[in-house]
Amino acid sequence: MGLINQQTGYNMSKKFSYFLPTLSNILPNREVTLEDIYYLLTGISAPLYEDILPEYIQRQSRYLNEKGWTDWTKDIRVESLQINTEEVRGNLPHNPDQYKTQKKTLLPSATFGGTFSRRSKETLKESSGYITIDIDHLSDSPFTLEEVKDILQNDTEIGWKLIYISPSGDGLKIICETSAEITDDESYKRVYESLYHYISSTYGVEVDKGGKDICRTSLLCYDPETLYRVEVSPFDPDRHPVPVDDRPLREKFNLKDWGDDDGIEEIVRRVETSGVDIAPTQAEWIKLVYSFSALGERG
Repeated sequence: MGLINQQTGYNMSKKFSYFLPTLSNILPNREVTLEDIYYLLTGISAPLYEDILPEYIQRQSRYLNEKGWTDWTKDIRVESLQINTEEVRGNLPHNPDQYKTQKKTLLPSATFGGTFSRRSKETLKESSGYITIDIDHLSDSPFTLEEVKDILQNDTEIGWKLIYISPSGDGLKIICETSAEITDDESYKRVYESLYHYISSTYGVEVDKGGKDICRTSLLCYDPETLYRVEVSPFDPDRHPVPVDDRPLREKFNLKDWGDDDGIEEIVRRVETSGVDIAPTQAEWIKLVYSFSALGERG
């Protein structure tokens, strides 16, 4: 029986697949809940990692050798998730290649989108109703990690359930619950696109476009400040539809028809009337800000 909040009757047992290292491992170790992951990431309890890893390595190594397959278990080192996270993250500034290798060999992972018999969108067993949003490289943005985390945790639309710092230490992973029915990869993509557009257009942060597959794997790492909520108001994609017209802006507006007499106010009015997002990405938004600031008082 899943975990139930006795006061509200809210079902806490939505499950997804959990994978022990390395990232080349496509066979899930078990099915877990967000509460399990919260305990793992914060170090409150580590039954998903330290307690089962040695036996798992031995069993998988024997199986792979019997099949004549490459034994990837030899790359796994049994340490606490905190120690492995610190080692992985410590390599990033001076040895990026080592960082990329170690995060794949030392950190466990999860497919928050649902449970799978193996890590592939074709082998989905059951959707969890969770959407994963990945925001990285925040040190290159106008915002700090703490600012983005604070903004998102106070958002009442995205239905976030879990927020933790990514292995790089320079980004966030946000696990959101949706009210939409997800039965396969295509229905997941539709909700993801809606959530992606809402966050990026509302807050001007650059969301990773690579997370649109339901079998997307998220690496797990130690973060004692992980945020977790049991009850949320799920994200409703119908409230935040993605704009249908995705043509380049140069096809929508003929700037040659705009004379100097039109003024900034007229340009802004036409843009607002069109409903077009003229700065859908962080980079474009920054360019727009500098362009207007260059106009002085007119801007």
